[in-house]
Amino acid sequence: MALAEVRNILAREEEEKVLGLTRDESAKKAKVAVAARMKEEEEKIEKEEFEKALEKIRRDKEQEKEKGKKDKKEKKPEKNSGAEAVGQKAEAKSKEAPKASAKKLKVSDKGVRK
Repeated sequence: MALAEVRNILAREEEEKVLGLTRDESAKKAKVAVAARMKEEEEKIEKEEFEKALEKIRRDKEQEKEKGKKDKKEKKPEKNSGAEAVGQKAEAKSKEAPKASAKKLKVSDKGVRK
């Protein structure tokens, strides 16, 4: 009987050893699978972030182009005929003339007072 018990105990230990090895192997496989899945997820997230950043840069460039076009349109003066341009220059000179003459008078007045 003792011999049979010893054999049973040894058989159980052998089974546990085999099961332990399969558990360890299963755990290793699971760890490898999890690591691979996490790596894929990280790469996917990085790719999405990169695409978002690229899209943002494209939108910013388009907005700058549109803004530049609007600025150019606003800066371009309307083309006037030659007579209107001369008339506008004459008006500008007439507006400046009283101011300039007043400044000259003030300067000359100061000189006389001294």
